[in-house]
Amino acid sequence: MKRGWDVHSLFAWVLLTSCVGVFGGPEEPQDKGARRKTGSVSCFNRAYATARQPTVCHTDDAIFVLGLPPNHGWRRGSRVVISQEKQWVGAQTVAVAWVVDNFETAAKINVIFQRKGQTVEGGAATLYDGSKRLRFENYYAHMESRKGDRVTLNIGKYDGVVVGDYYEARKQSEPDYPLGLVRVIRVHEMSAEASVEEEVEDFGTERHEFVLRTRTTLPSIKVAVAAVPREGAVPPSPEATKRDKREGLAGKLRARQAAPDGKLEVDEFPSTPSGDPETLLQRLADGARARKASQVVWTGGVCATEPCPSIYYADVPKDPKEPLVPKPLLVPSAMGGDAADDQSALLGQIAYAGKAYEEASYRLRAWAGSPHGGFSSEALLQLVDAEVQLGQFGRALIWLQEFGRKYDRAAKPPSYYHARVRIACSNENLWELDDLREEGRRRPDLKRAQLEASECAIEINQRRKNRATALDLLSEARVLAGELGDQDALKRLAAREAELADHPGRLDDGQKETAAEYEEVIATGEPQARANQSLRLARKGSRSGDLDGALEHLKRAVALYKETRNDAGLAECMPLLVGLWRSRDGVEQARKRLVAERRTVKGPAWRRSELGLQIGEASLDLHAGKIARARKQLVKLLSVARKSQFAEEELQILGLQVEQALIAGQMQQGQKALDQYTRRASDLRREPEQAHACLLGGRFALQEGDSKLAKEQAQRAIHGYDSLDDEAGIAAGKLLLGDVHRELGNLDASRRHYEAADRKYEWLNDEEGRRLARLGLFATEKGRADGGLRDHLQSIMTFYKRKGQPREHLRAELQFEWAAFAASRDHARTLRKLKGLRDQAKRSEFAVLRAEAQMLIACVHRDARTHPLARHEYHLARDLYAAMGRHDQLFICPELRTNRAAADDGQDAQH
Repeated sequence: MKRGWDVHSLFAWVLLTSCVGVFGGPEEPQDKGARRKTGSVSCFNRAYATARQPTVCHTDDAIFVLGLPPNHGWRRGSRVVISQEKQWVGAQTVAVAWVVDNFETAAKINVIFQRKGQTVEGGAATLYDGSKRLRFENYYAHMESRKGDRVTLNIGKYDGVVVGDYYEARKQSEPDYPLGLVRVIRVHEMSAEASVEEEVEDFGTERHEFVLRTRTTLPSIKVAVAAVPREGAVPPSPEATKRDKREGLAGKLRARQAAPDGKLEVDEFPSTPSGDPETLLQRLADGARARKASQVVWTGGVCATEPCPSIYYADVPKDPKEPLVPKPLLVPSAMGGDAADDQSALLGQIAYAGKAYEEASYRLRAWAGSPHGGFSSEALLQLVDAEVQLGQFGRALIWLQEFGRKYDRAAKPPSYYHARVRIACSNENLWELDDLREEGRRRPDLKRAQLEASECAIEINQRRKNRATALDLLSEARVLAGELGDQDALKRLAAREAELADHPGRLDDGQKETAAEYEEVIATGEPQARANQSLRLARKGSRSGDLDGALEHLKRAVALYKETRNDAGLAECMPLLVGLWRSRDGVEQARKRLVAERRTVKGPAWRRSELGLQIGEASLDLHAGKIARARKQLVKLLSVARKSQFAEEELQILGLQVEQALIAGQMQQGQKALDQYTRRASDLRREPEQAHACLLGGRFALQEGDSKLAKEQAQRAIHGYDSLDDEAGIAAGKLLLGDVHRELGNLDASRRHYEAADRKYEWLNDEEGRRLARLGLFATEKGRADGGLRDHLQSIMTFYKRKGQPREHLRAELQFEWAAFAASRDHARTLRKLKGLRDQAKRSEFAVLRAEAQMLIACVHRDARTHPLARHEYHLARDLYAAMGRHDQLFICPELRTNRAAADDGQDAQH
């Protein structure tokens, strides 16, 4: 085993280098190992200061596992599983890696696959020997067997695999490079069958590993290929002509579709005379537009045995007046020497230019792994960017390190540092961002990278509520932006400074000036900045109960996003807009407004906004009691969001699916959706959704009868909402705590929580919330025969009928009928009414209300002392509760406990 760096040698090394800085000494060694260790010192110190287990740590362009014991046995080629402890979900697997080098107490690793949006920095690392099945959802698999062009993977429906998924096979010895592609054609519970679509290398029948390619409909790319004759060129020989036809540029591009679920079309030009450069570009642009191509590729002459002449490509501008901007296509040093290399090189770059990053990564890695070499620095940077776009930051570091090796330490170009900034920012690595800012201070050509690093550090510190640090960084960034003359950056910083001013009512003197400057920016600033701020104020208003103010801000944001043709910004507004309409005007009025709004956002330019409105419509269906319709619509919308890679919309849809499952009592499907919702919220670092996931988890636990877990989840949700100053969320958490204590029989505690929620909703001016709190309070009342109680319930029923929300109306009606029964003891009338409400709940798929109505029917029979019927109806109720996961529902009627009924409890419990 190689001699590594233990903690004592590291501290001695740091001390030595600091002394050298003062007293002078030998020049820093320039060998590869010394450079790696030099870059790793701060990383090692961070990990050793906190780690009590093997811990992952980033350097500037490499990843290490630190804290290993001597003789750790982490050999080259071993697989490593990396997990992170998440606040809301506990330990979560975030990546799989492999050991590329080992030391006495550390190992260097390369990431094979990383969960999008997650960092491996600071993660716990464990060695994976492959003997047990690794649970990493549908991201990672092994091949169990192969027969012809069919392979069997060891993951299936249970892991989330669906027909049509593509998996990339990896080399056993060097899993950074691809072996080929397979497509899932059949899914079983614990396995999946796939067909081999392509083999870069024959992967035989070995137990290779496979990683998931993103589920997205990649852009269709149509390429026009033109052969431009070179003036004075010698005609090629017949043999060269034959080879050109076989391995020519168009043939190489046709050899493979550019992406699963997308496509690459190739349309060849007739021979195009070169003429002067301007005329040539115009002819190429006209020919490409005539063929409706998005890119045009051209080359002079043929690619035969001689070195291939330069190949160029350009995006075809939509405006005919805009000229083509030619860019060289990077090719292997001897194009034509290996057809697979030629194809990977060309397809990878064309896919990258067309923003098909998954295909670009696959093709460029295949080229990088070729034994023939020829992979250029420019292609490495494209590969780094493609990996960053895919959220594969660990893989991006592999290629960034390869790029850095081509330059001396002090001569690395700005593009190298810009790539480091993107990776560090995505990983929220503040240490790395500080190092990059320091590099910018030393080198004038890195000022732009320094500004990028500063802006990212400001955003991270703001999100972590380190306001003082963020303001210090902002002052420095403002000076830097001024030196660079970057007006856009100055506007972004002004907006960020205003956000740091926090709530206007709590500003100190220093913040008031900032707020005033910000108001001026919003009044006179660019439409995009004004739209973003209006949306932020609308969200704040919706959480604080100012519905009218929130709607005004939101209308302004919608108008500005439409003006700037910002589909993504408008899509964020739509579900919030529909929700505010529903809260203020009711379901039916909100639906009418939604239909009118859909007429204004039709067409390809507003695809995401249309999806946002459809999500809002599904939410209205849930409130209107149209559960079956909402369920079908949400399944379709989720598929669209995932194929289009709209992460925010996917999160919203998953949340609605959880709500739908809670209403319909579909606990298994709902739990699966809740798990996905929780993970997605964590991946996107969305704290409001993480708190909401805890609230939903508490409601699930309560519905299944686990009051202890429900209480813990409710308290977590309240803590999360409190850190976000979300008063509406805190009130919802208090409501859940009231339900939990009522379930436990702690009626006094239950009433306290309901009253606290009622006060919150009153402060928020939320009439709907107040009525939900009152329903909870009335459920704890012992004097159910009170006439005033029935009057209150009648008003609540009228409110929800006007709002068009049948589920809440039915809940209030159940309480009303029970209160009426407490006063009249009219068994026949009450049974008739309750059975009607039960059947209504069944038709509407209101599972919880159906079970409650059935239990009340049993309670009426028990009060009438018709015990056989009471037991029969109770068993029906118990079956309904069991279908929702609650298998121990007792036969108790806490809201009507007369002396006679109480005396019968023991007898009924025995039955």
